[in-house]
Amino acid sequence: MGRLVFALFAFGVILLLVHSFAFSVEFVEIHSASSQVSQSADDAEEFLRNGRVYLESTDLELVEDGPDNQLVGLRFQGVDVPKGAIIRSAFVEFTVDEPSEGGASIRIQGEKNPFPEDFSEKTRGLSLRPKTLGYVEWFPEAWGSEGGKQRTFDLSPVVQEIIGHYSWESGNPVVMFFSGSGIRVAESFDGEKDASPKLFVEYTIG
Repeated sequence: MGRLVFALFAFGVILLLVHSFAFSVEFVEIHSASSQVSQSADDAEEFLRNGRVYLESTDLELVEDGPDNQLVGLRFQGVDVPKGAIIRSAFVEFTVDEPSEGGASIRIQGEKNPFPEDFSEKTRGLSLRPKTLGYVEWFPEAWGSEGGKQRTFDLSPVVQEIIGHYSWESGNPVVMFFSGSGIRVAESFDGEKDASPKLFVEYTIG
C-alpha cells in the first residue's frame, strides 16, 4: 500500500510539473519583412582601383570584374522592421545572371546610417560611406544555370546593428556592401528589374 501511495504521489507531482511548464511557455510571434532593389540608384559597383562608380550596369559582378576588384552596394528601401526588434534571420537573395564557379570569399557589411541616401556616381561614393563593425564572410558555392536563386549566409548580426541605431525608424532603407575576391554574377535592376536582389528579414518584438 505504501508503494502505491508513493507512486500515485510521484505521478501527481509529474503531472503538476508538466502542467506548470506548459503554461510557462509563451508563444513567440515571428514577423517578416522584405525589400527589393527598385531603381538604378539602389545598386552600384565601385572600382577600387580608381573609385569610379557605376549605377546602370546590366549585371552585378560579386566582386571581380575582369582584372578589377570592386565594391558592390545594394540599397533596400522601406524595410519595415520596428525599432527594438530582435532579428532572427536575414539574407539577400540574388538571381543568377551567368553561371560561375571557383573559389569566392565575400565580406558583407552594412552601412552604419539609419538614413542612407541613394547611390550616386561620386568618386569613391561607396567606399567612403560608414560601415557596420559587424560583418559576415560568405563563401558561395558554384552558381548554376541563369535564372536560379542564390542566397547569402545569415546576415542577422549586420541587420541587428543597423536597426539598433538610436535613430532607426521602421520603413528606413538598409544598405549592404559586398567586397572580397572571386566572381559570382547576379542580375541587377537595370538588367532585369523583376530579378533584382531582395532582402528578407525575420524578427520578433520584445
